This record gives sequence, structure tokens and C-alpha cells, in this order.
Amino acid sequence: MSEATAVARAVAKLWLTSAAPSGGASGQEQPGTATVLLAGRPVTADGHAVVLPESATPAERTAAEELQYHLFLITGQELEIVPEGKQGGRGSFFIGRCKSRPVPEGEMQGLGSDGILIQSSGQDLLLTGNQRGVLYAVSVFLEDYLGCRWFTADCMSVPKGGRIEIPGGILRRYVPPVAVRDTNYPGLFPAAFAARCRINGTNADVDQRHGGKVDYFPFVHSFYSLVPPAQYYDGHPDYFSLRRGVRMREGGQLCLTSPGVLEVAIEQVRQWIRQRPDAAIYSVSQNDNGSYCECSACTALAEAEGSQAGPVLHFVNAVADAIKDEHPDKVIDTLAYSYTRKPPLKVRPRPNVTVRLCSFECCFAHPLGTCPANQSFVEDLRAWARICPRLSVWDYVIQYGHTIAPFPNLYSLRPNIQLFVEHGVNNIFEEANYFSRGGELIELRAYMLAKTLWGPKYDTDRAIDEFVSAYYGAAAPYLRRYVNLVHEGFKDGSGYHVQIWGWDPREYMPSDFVARAQELFCKARHAVRDDPVLLHRVRVAHLPALYLVLNGCAVYERQGDLLVDPDVPRGSDWLEEFRQVVAAERITSHREGADVQQWLASVAPPPPRLPVERLTSSWVEVEIVPGFGGRILAVRDLEGGVNWTKLYSTQGRIRLLGSGIEDYSEPKHLSPGCLEPYEVVERTPTSMTMCARLKSGLELERRVWLAAGEARVRIRSELRNGADRPRPACLRMSAHLEVTDVARAHLIL
Repeated sequence: MSEATAVARAVAKLWLTSAAPSGGASGQEQPGTATVLLAGRPVTADGHAVVLPESATPAERTAAEELQYHLFLITGQELEIVPEGKQGGRGSFFIGRCKSRPVPEGEMQGLGSDGILIQSSGQDLLLTGNQRGVLYAVSVFLEDYLGCRWFTADCMSVPKGGRIEIPGGILRRYVPPVAVRDTNYPGLFPAAFAARCRINGTNADVDQRHGGKVDYFPFVHSFYSLVPPAQYYDGHPDYFSLRRGVRMREGGQLCLTSPGVLEVAIEQVRQWIRQRPDAAIYSVSQNDNGSYCECSACTALAEAEGSQAGPVLHFVNAVADAIKDEHPDKVIDTLAYSYTRKPPLKVRPRPNVTVRLCSFECCFAHPLGTCPANQSFVEDLRAWARICPRLSVWDYVIQYGHTIAPFPNLYSLRPNIQLFVEHGVNNIFEEANYFSRGGELIELRAYMLAKTLWGPKYDTDRAIDEFVSAYYGAAAPYLRRYVNLVHEGFKDGSGYHVQIWGWDPREYMPSDFVARAQELFCKARHAVRDDPVLLHRVRVAHLPALYLVLNGCAVYERQGDLLVDPDVPRGSDWLEEFRQVVAAERITSHREGADVQQWLASVAPPPPRLPVERLTSSWVEVEIVPGFGGRILAVRDLEGGVNWTKLYSTQGRIRLLGSGIEDYSEPKHLSPGCLEPYEVVERTPTSMTMCARLKSGLELERRVWLAAGEARVRIRSELRNGADRPRPACLRMSAHLEVTDVARAHLIL
């Protein structure tokens, strides 16, 4: 065995050990017996070699090792890696810039850093590119001509048998339309896996052996890094944003027209370049808040430009002008985000400035380009595309408020990326579940993003099908049907407009979703019951359905004066299953900025049976569910036969949370008071008083009574603190009403 071959085998062994492939990747480390034919002749260790230039780059050497390793897995044949000219009479897989297979320099330059060239001639095959392109040429060849796939760092698919014919006369050039492809899914960070997936942005751990990356520093929202308040505020409060007559030390922005602040910022950017010379892009961008400066100079400039982007872009241009001569290869990045999303009227970005447009406010259940809710964003995209040659996009692909809940956006990923490319965007960052493992379909979404960022035309259904087949094994048919179930109400532009914050998943998933998902996952678990790795993957994929129940999405069937939960397992089993999977998968958060263990400590499994209490007068009938937040489920006008409260129901099932009239004890949605069981402390035919002891230590009392002689319902809620110290509280009633005759309904607070 040659030294190069020994190194390649060692690298392969290291990758396999760290990846620990099993389940869908089971046995991939064992060599196969497939026959690979190049121009009709089998590829063998005796007849072929992997050939490197004499002075091969680290990336070219890694590319050669990748090809050698995968050919060994496919065929069992261990091709030797040799310097150019040492292959003898063997057929050659030429890697990189080999002199005996020269490519005109102009053509190589046209490939840029990431473009690929694959060319066959008889028993020879050229796989070349520049910085990262040489690695990408190998991975594309392995994918498209030999059938390899890399789904996660611990799941790949390699053909092990049969005949694979490499067609003759290959001449394939490809330059990815998205030059910078980035996401912060941690699963895509490892260098070897990122290179195989062609992810090259700043979040990936891609070293020079894997072609390096397009580094971005610092990582966004950099105004206070440019001009730190701790260093400058006391001496120069005028450097910071003026709000309501006060210069802000914290939680604000910079005053972009203040004398001196520009000089400080320019020097800081120069210092960053000295500290991080390998970075390509440097952030000069607003902080993550809306407290822009309201001083007279900033206000006048914003008004003249018709947008708060005006002061920002004037400032950023000045920084870019200051460093362009000394550092012509460096790019200054800024945001079009929130209050700066609208383009300015007059000022234009300098050639060394990239504007990063953010889709923060958009609906993601439907494609950006066809959804009416996204019209203003698309208008801003078009306007920025007209004035910004270096347009970037910061896109969002998860539900940040409910990371584990179903998020029906898989069929929006490709059309959204295509829309960006059509408008000249060549730098796309897909912000994802960077803060925890175990987000909803996290592995599938990462795979789809990688495939589509590299090739925006990659078919969505193909990506889903090949992923679930490999990753879930025998459970794949049920997981595929589950993916369809998540999205069935949103195709063709129907369904809710779902954003990344502020939406409760109960609002956009049908009330029978949990029951239908449960049926699929019962079958999926049974199909892989004897494979612990595949079973764990199925259990993780099952979490979104469990989360809906634990987050208050329990549904009930009406059986007289009882509400009965028809789903299995029963409530306590839901919670225990969720806890077990959270521990096994090492999940830390269920939403951005929140601890999943704290949330689990507050979760109570939904009761399997709930009595319905009834108050009745000559005019009104009221139904109350004391055991579920003491909520008023129905208020019926007996004369008109109309229920005034809104009930969320599908196929005879009632979703309690969000139905009727409920109380909260804190400002936030779903705070204590709306789920706890209440004790009935006083009861008459026309009145009921209920009390609940909340986990916050407060006591919430709700009294409901029917006014004598009139069609009126009175509700009185009282929040009490029996402790000897103050506690934060905010009594809030949420009334979900459906009033068809406004003239006959009165709400008095």
C-alpha cells in the first residue's frame, strides 16, 4: 500500500468512526462489489489510478482521497494515488490542474472559486476546479455518475453492487449561481460533510484541506462592535442614537451623522481586517433593534432618501470608500432589515458593498413570489436588485417561536431560492435552528437547503424521497406521508400565512392533525422496531405531533356532557415519551432563547376526560370546562339558537385551547391561567365560581353568572397574591367570539 493510499484509508476510517454510520447508513464502511465501467472497461486497482499534480494543493489532495475512498466503498478496488507522470499505462482520474490535461487559463478563471469541470476521454477522466471547485467536481461526479448521496454526517448512501456505466464523452461545466451558500444548521458544519454538500459560508468548519470558506466577520449586528458604548459613550454620547431626547447607551443604534463616529468605525474595520485577514466580508450593520437615531440630521437624511436605509447606506459607503484602495478584495456588508428594508431613493451601494436583504416579516408557508402576504417584500427585492450589483439575502427557514412544531415550508424553499437567483442574489444565508438539536425535520431541511443552494432547480419531491428513504429505512413510506400531511393544507397558495414568530401552531394545523400523525408514527415505529438507530430517528421526527398536544393542542370528542380525548397514548404517555426523546437527542431548546427543561417542568398532560358544566336561564345557556383553564366553552342565545363563542373544530373534534373565553395571568400568550384545572367552589343553576392555584404562586378566581331577567352573561376574574412579597402579574381575558347578529350582542368591560 502506498503512503498516499494509507493516508486516505486513515482519513476514511477517522470519518467513519466519528460519523458512526448505522441504520440508514449501515454497513457503508464495508467495501462493495459493484463494477464501475469507464468507456466500457472496469475500473480496477491494476488498471486505473488517481492522479495529482506535482505540486498539489491541500484541497486537490483531499479531493483525490475522497474519490479513492468512495470508489473503494463502491467496488472494493483500492486505486493508488500517484503524482502526475507516475501512473504508467493505467487509466487516470486526473484531479485538479494536471499539466497533461491542461485547461485554458481563461476557462479556469471563468469557473471562479467553486465552479467545476468534468471531462472524459477514453480511460481518462478529468475532475477539476479551483479553490473549492476541485472538491466539488469530485462530489458531483460521485453523486451524479456513481449514485452516492450524503444525507447527514452519519447517513450516506453508496451503491454496493451491480454495474455502473460512466458515459463516454462527458463535458460538464457548472458554476453555481449562488456563490456564497451558508446556513447555521450545526449538522452541516463539519468540514468533510460541508464540502460534500458544497456549503461554503462562514458558519461551516471548512479548513484549507477542504478548500476554505467565505468568511464573514463579525457575524452581523455590528454597530456596537464598531463603536462600543463602554468605550465611547461617556466621552461622546452624540455617537449613539437619540430617542425621545435621550442618547442611548444600550439597546440603540449609532448616530450615523455625528461628527467623529465615522472615523472611529473606519479605524475599527481596518483593525478587523488586520485581525482577520482571511475574511472576505466585514459587517457594518445595524443592531437587532428598532431604535434608529431621531436627531435632526439623521431624520433629514432619512426623509430625503425616503427610507431609514438612507443614513445607513451613506455611512456604509463612506467606510467602504476608506478601505477600498488598501484592501480592494474586501467587501463591506450591511443589512436591509426591518426599518431599513425599503431601498433609498438616491444613494447607491458602492461596488465593494453588499446589501443583505432580510425576509424576516414574510410568510414562509407559501413561496415568496406568489404569496399576497409577501408582495411588499418582493417589491423591495426588485428595487434593491435594480441598484445593488452585490445583493445578498438573509433568509429564514424555521419557526423560531415553536422550533419543534410542524412548520409547512419545505415546498417554499426551492421557489424562494430561485426567486433570489432570478434577481441577481449570489450570497444566501439560511438562518436555521442554530441553538438546539431536535428541531422539526431538521436533518431533512438541511439536506434540501444544501441541494437547492447548489442547484436551485433540484426537485423538491426528489430531495424528500431520497432523504426519507435513506434516513428512515423501512419507516420511510410513513415519514413521506407525514411530510405530505404537514403540507397538504398549504399547497396551491391555500392555508394560513405562517411567519417565523408570533404564530401559534394550533392556528395553522388542522385539529385532526395529531390523530392522523399518530397513526403514521405508530406504523413507522413498528417498521423499525428492531433497529435502535432508525427507531430513534423516527421518535425524533414524531416530536412535532407530541409538541402540539403538550403545547395545548389537545382535541376532544363530545360525548354528552363529557369531552373525551380520542388519541393514544394517553396524556401522561405523551409527556414521558417527549421527555425521553429530548434526553436521548440532547435537545436544549424548544424555541429561540428558551430552555426546553423549564418548559417541560410547566407542562401538564391533557386530561383524557373533561366534564362540561352548564348554566342555564330562560335566555342563555353557558357551557364551562373547569378542568381546562376554567374556560367558557359556549354561550348560546336560546332564543336565536346561536353560539356566540368561537370553537375550533374539525371532523367533530374540538380543540380547546383558543376556543371560547379564557384567562391569562401574564402578558404573554398561553401564560398560566388558561390550562390549569380549576376547582368549583360555589355552584348554583345560574352561577359558578372557580379557583385555580397557579405555578407562579398566584390564585386566579373566575366567577360566571347569568343576569336575572335578561340575555346577559357576566364574567368576573380576580387575580390574588397571597404571598408576603410582590409577584409580576397581568390579568388578561381572551375572548374568541363569533357574533353573527351584532345588534343583539354587547361586550361590556
